Amino acid sequence: VIGEVEAGRQIYRSGASAGDLIMVSGCLGDAALGLEICRTKRFDLQEAWPELVASHLTPLPELELGRLLANSGLVTAMMDMSDGLATDLAHLCECSGLGAEVAAAALPVSDAAQQVAKALDMDVWRGVVSGGEDYRLLFTCPPDAEKELRQLIHEKLGRQLFRIGKMMPDSGVYLYVKGQKSKIDYQGYEHFM
Repeated sequence: VIGEVEAGRQIYRSGASAGDLIMVSGCLGDAALGLEICRTKRFDLQEAWPELVASHLTPLPELELGRLLANSGLVTAMMDMSDGLATDLAHLCECSGLGAEVAAAALPVSDAAQQVAKALDMDVWRGVVSGGEDYRLLFTCPPDAEKELRQLIHEKLGRQLFRIGKMMPDSGVYLYVKGQKSKIDYQGYEHFM
């Protein structure tokens, strides 16, 4: 893959600081649940939730949003999520030399993903945390930049951003579910060369 970026506009995975907020650009797990629909070969589910199947088969990179975030001067680190939240956040943490804490209750999950997970008797959180191919943007910003960043993206694109956690000075990626802390780093898809 080859691409270009205007000089001085690139945002690396390595720019996060301890205390930065962790943000995502949309619902997580849709592509993973779309894949499960395709695997089951249940046409009733494919017809009922075509948006999930499309999330898996034809994901759309968030190029315009990425440019806006990069040009805002408010984002400290950023990457797209293709390997799942657990793995991609672990990569960002490793590059920045930090750890992360994520609140399960803050993770954005679509109603469609929840309904399909229930229909397939699956744990929706597996798709949200370790499923990949959502191509959402994962990024960090200082706490005092959150309001301005949300306002900018809402005004320019009519979109919402989601705060899911915080960068920490130690290492490891931890998920908090109802007060219980568990380590989740590198639980998504791994590309082998």
